[in-house]
Amino acid sequence: MTKVFNINTARTLDESLSIITPSVAKEISQNNPNNRKFRMHIAQDYARQMRLNRWGKSPEAIVLTKSGILVNGQHRIWAIIETGISCTADVVVIEDKDFDSVFEILDQGASRSASDILKIDSKQILPINYLLRCAGLKKPKPQDLKVFIESPMGEILAQACSIKLKGKVWKHTCFKAALAISILSGAITKERTFEVLNQLNGGSINDWPVIFSQLYIQLTDPAKQLKINGRSFENDWFARSVYSFVNVDKPTKTIRLSKSFNQEVKNMSMAALYAINPDFLE
Repeated sequence: MTKVFNINTARTLDESLSIITPSVAKEISQNNPNNRKFRMHIAQDYARQMRLNRWGKSPEAIVLTKSGILVNGQHRIWAIIETGISCTADVVVIEDKDFDSVFEILDQGASRSASDILKIDSKQILPINYLLRCAGLKKPKPQDLKVFIESPMGEILAQACSIKLKGKVWKHTCFKAALAISILSGAITKERTFEVLNQLNGGSINDWPVIFSQLYIQLTDPAKQLKINGRSFENDWFARSVYSFVNVDKPTKTIRLSKSFNQEVKNMSMAALYAINPDFLE
């Protein structure tokens, strides 16, 4: 019989949790005929979180019918089997006749973004997310991002985001990522970088450092804009921005990207990321 909720008598999360061992998970996995499409990348990500000891308590239940059919939790079950690591989970058992009605409403709520979870402005998170994806971490989790947010990289981005930058070029995720990498690699000092930002935020294009005027024209003038789409365009935007910071006080007046410079930018990025978290790709 369904009871009216009373917070004073409700079970706590700890009281609701059960230990799911690999052997139990394997038994559960044998009865999974009508679940949603299995997404290997999600299951592999869960396994990664378990191996890194990041898998904590969660009120999101594994749901089974009384006859043992798995309704919710197939990716977690796979990850437990794959890693051989036991995990705790709330396990809810429903009547077999309720399978369809329960299945229809699972995972229909609004998902929380990394910004929601970490309580940080997305403008600080997006450049870090971009750098991690470029480095090979396909879908960074909030736990991955948190390490970098709490590092000098995060401090640099927080300071950059505190400036109300004008124009889409200077607000762009790739520009901010380039700013952080340029500082962390030692190619330009933090003080000089923010002097440049203040210059870009005031006056006209003629008042900016020449190399940044060229960057702005290349990225906004339809006649000179780069004919590149998608991720390639983002990566080019990032590389050209790094080039501009690196050469801001040199006589260079044009932006020319070579294969060797693009490789140098990649090396700069990887070195900065590894310096903050040597295990970020594990």
